[in-house]
Amino acid sequence: MWRPRPDLELDSGMFDFRCYHVDDEYSFSPVEMPIAPEEMQVLREADQVFITSRALMEKKGWVNPNTCFVPNGVDYDDFASPKAEPEELKSVLRPRIGYSGFLKEQLDWDLLLHLSVRHPEWNFVFLGPVSSSLEKLAKMAELRTRANVYFLGAKPTRLVPSYIQHFDVCIMPYRQNDYTKYIYPLKLHEYLATGRPTVGTRIHSLEEFEGVVTLASSHDDWSEALAEALSPAGNDPDRVAKRRAVAEEHDWDLRVKGMALTLAKRVAPELVESSNWLSTSYGNVDDSKIPSETHPTVQLTLPNVPPDSTKVTDDSAPTALPMISKTSKTSSIAPVLLVSPWYRPAVGGVVEVADRLHKTFAQSGIETHLLIAYEGYGSIQADPAETNLWRWPYASSAFNHVSPKSVVGTLAKGLLSYWRLYRFVKTHRIQSIVLLYPIAYAWPFLILHQMSDIRLIASLHGNDVTKFEDYPTPLRWLVRRVLQNSDAIIVCASHLMEKAREICPKQTLDIRLISNCVDSSFFVPPPPDYERADSRPTFVHVSNYAPKKRTVDIIEAFSNEKVPRDARLIMVGDGPDRDAAATRAQVLGTFDRVEFVGMQEDVRPYLWKADAFVLASDDEGAPLAILEAMACGLPWVSTAWGAAAILPPEECGFVIPARCPEKLASAMAELIKDPKRRIAMGKRARYRAETDFQESKYVESHLELIQSIQSPLADAGSAPAGGGKPS
Repeated sequence: MWRPRPDLELDSGMFDFRCYHVDDEYSFSPVEMPIAPEEMQVLREADQVFITSRALMEKKGWVNPNTCFVPNGVDYDDFASPKAEPEELKSVLRPRIGYSGFLKEQLDWDLLLHLSVRHPEWNFVFLGPVSSSLEKLAKMAELRTRANVYFLGAKPTRLVPSYIQHFDVCIMPYRQNDYTKYIYPLKLHEYLATGRPTVGTRIHSLEEFEGVVTLASSHDDWSEALAEALSPAGNDPDRVAKRRAVAEEHDWDLRVKGMALTLAKRVAPELVESSNWLSTSYGNVDDSKIPSETHPTVQLTLPNVPPDSTKVTDDSAPTALPMISKTSKTSSIAPVLLVSPWYRPAVGGVVEVADRLHKTFAQSGIETHLLIAYEGYGSIQADPAETNLWRWPYASSAFNHVSPKSVVGTLAKGLLSYWRLYRFVKTHRIQSIVLLYPIAYAWPFLILHQMSDIRLIASLHGNDVTKFEDYPTPLRWLVRRVLQNSDAIIVCASHLMEKAREICPKQTLDIRLISNCVDSSFFVPPPPDYERADSRPTFVHVSNYAPKKRTVDIIEAFSNEKVPRDARLIMVGDGPDRDAAATRAQVLGTFDRVEFVGMQEDVRPYLWKADAFVLASDDEGAPLAILEAMACGLPWVSTAWGAAAILPPEECGFVIPARCPEKLASAMAELIKDPKRRIAMGKRARYRAETDFQESKYVESHLELIQSIQSPLADAGSAPAGGGKPS
């Protein structure tokens, strides 16, 4: 099925399998619409769903766990093989700016008319049928009168390549709205296969091809992009080759083979396993390029996550999270151990990172164990709450306070805890260990690393290194040794990279920057039918009220006379400074406008109630709270941490210095007084959360790192844990 038709007799019993192929946003609405009930029914009842764009995948992919992302393709040989120039095209003088496809309302006809008037020296060619409703537009009538505009009508499919090959520039001039953000133009790879320079509107599906497609927004952008495409540089042989290489990777033969393999595995897995049916059916196609459930760059598989393992609390939210699929690349990764000093009931920070990686690695087909390290004595115990979740008691008091008793206790109990750790690692065939927030608990892993071929990765998230100078001398020695001996170091922010190098100035460290991410399918803007109970301008803050969060500064700023008296502030969370913040609000006379709501398992309802997010920390790694606010469409006022430190100034919010309530108040007031700007910032924040801070990118970066450091083991034939390092 290619259209949502629930009235079809899907339960007639005349077939074994139902497949729904979503190749468009079928509401065709320029304004965001929820999934229609009839399409929701088809999505839920289908045995297999294929979806053609990543944006549609995010909107609809959560409904059915058997959903694959399979983008559109091209008959590469047909569009790449030279064709004779059509006779009617010969009469159109060069340069030719060409469009091929259905001419419809979703194209930016204002832009096209503007360009044809501004550049009479260029000829604009439109190949394809014209929508009947489009003929009524005055812009269309005016375009038809232009001497440099040619409408050639619809052509047989077999002739289309010959026209496109003889355009000088190919264009995709779409409007930017809530319909075009979901499309994946079929013409994209047809254009690229010809090698022609291509210019398109900055829509979601084209952004990942920005290396081979020039994207433009304003009229001036389009003029400049087309002029550059018409220059000799636009037809540089290397650029032509890159365009064609991308198109070749999207050949329909690969697409069809991948889809057929997915369907065959669902309908008759024994056929796939017992014969070479697929290879025979589709010829000698490079299996490494198949866009099936074995190819990470073109598919997101939606695992069937049990309800109690998600954060969903309402019927309208996703019941499964889009994750990277099992791939031939990740399947070669040996078992991985994640180690964290904290877990539940806290949320955010290292706790959330550990939980996220534990689940997503497992969903990517990798055997993954999460070990929670805590000061104590005893054996490693499985936690019944989660699969492959363990609790490991260790001894490390000597690193925090040196005394004869602490040294003896650490050695005696620590060696036994090391032996239990060694047995655990050997039993589970662990080859890579990721130490999240490596502090005192890390010393047994240093010994394990020295005594075996285990690969060690240190993952830094903030105070584990920013407070280095405040640590006692033994702990500083330990942290330095962990950094020096790790096979790789992950940091979530550039200032942590600088700090790690400062701690180990004489050694070259292999440091990888992997920015924190957000689940933008869970953290979303308010639903279309959402209505706020309180219309007052509202700020929201979410944190653990640690001293570094400077929550009292937020109260000071909110109470400043610059902030309108009708504004309110929602403070989500709990911790050491909550009482101080509440007391300060009472003293300043704003307690009646500040709502302290305490710890919340789901913070989205409070983000939806707000107009802007506030963060005033004087020390952070890369805070997750700001990403969650951005994904919910909120602009922010923040000190320079995480996203606020790396995004362009004032794109998504205002950056203010730490410990400066006066400037914080000014920025808050600035957001309140300009609703139009505030809303625009919020939309850009959502866009950034979806594109630059994707969970899939985050997980894939970790997997690529682990795979790269495990490769020497695979090449040499890995030794079991405890087998000793090669000399």
